[in-house]
Amino acid sequence: MRKFKYFFYENYDPDGIQFEGTNPRSQINSQVDAILSVVADYPPYTLSYETLCSNFPEKTIQGLLTQGVLSLKEGKIVFDSPIFLREDFPILQYFFATQGAYLANLLEEKRDCLLFLANKIHNGFEPERNLYHILCCHILDGLLFDSLSEKGIVATSRQHPSGLDFLVILYENCAELNCFSDGLLCSCNRFTDGHYALESFGDSNGKRVDFYRFLRMRESGLSLPATFDKAQNIYEQTYRKASTSVFKSEFFSEFQKFIQTGICYSPCIELLEAFGYTKNGKLCVPVFRSYDQDTIFSIYKLVENVLLEPICKILSSLDQTTQLSSCVHGVPIKEIANESYHIVFGQLNENLVDRGLVSTPECKIREGRYLKSIAIS
Repeated sequence: MRKFKYFFYENYDPDGIQFEGTNPRSQINSQVDAILSVVADYPPYTLSYETLCSNFPEKTIQGLLTQGVLSLKEGKIVFDSPIFLREDFPILQYFFATQGAYLANLLEEKRDCLLFLANKIHNGFEPERNLYHILCCHILDGLLFDSLSEKGIVATSRQHPSGLDFLVILYENCAELNCFSDGLLCSCNRFTDGHYALESFGDSNGKRVDFYRFLRMRESGLSLPATFDKAQNIYEQTYRKASTSVFKSEFFSEFQKFIQTGICYSPCIELLEAFGYTKNGKLCVPVFRSYDQDTIFSIYKLVENVLLEPICKILSSLDQTTQLSSCVHGVPIKEIANESYHIVFGQLNENLVDRGLVSTPECKIREGRYLKSIAIS
């Protein structure tokens, strides 16, 4: 049986959705690996709905159809969300092996301009560290995504029958693909109320000790590694009886006080310390405030002028004739392009780190490589 990794891009507040019920994370997880393995092992458009239902609970299969992982076309079961299988590795290598270096060369020509603009942000951190968050995360994993969506190159949302808007990406859990699914700097965790955002950006090669990962693991009923013990103890003592949405509301109310005065309810500052956003009661990560937005937008326009057209050309080379499993199964090409863009800008970010244009993220055992920041809109 194949094993899979599941990645979700949620266009809704995951802290306001009960885990059981419509939340896709409650239905799309390792418990359906066996079903997906069967679909993967059959030639496309040859597995009948009846055959699949004779081996697995029909309710589970219906859940995967409702959540957009599988599709029923002319009585045959096929994948309906981007999925990358072990046999796709040579094709992924062919498409993306040199793209990161190529795009980094284009940005390298603008190094002086990028560092000049980053120097305008006065938050106590060097321009390379600020560029790590602004360029690698806020622009490549945010603003440029929006531009690609506006041009119709990538899909950034899909409305499901459950009423939730999200994309789900699947990777077979194997050594060949882990360099794409886990190893690249292309993953942002964001805990936010829409005004304040506590972020971490890095690879997916571990379990980061941050708010977002902590809450997702708790709701999934997963056992927390020892690295979460301090945060877990604080949370259990103070917020155990509160729902996630109530905790979030109370936390950000106190966090606002902390930003404005440097003082807040003790458990709030203790959690900030446990998750590494403060040290000895003081902020210890870059903070990007509303008055930095003009500078960030200037950096974005520079990057867009350099990278948007080349990236559009790279992603447009993918079409339904490409022999990736997702393409052969008829998965919407713009959703495949979404994850392909993650691979492209993840490789670009690796090159930017290697060249010293952005800071090198800290590598922590069992957590992966990442750095944290705070954004205030």
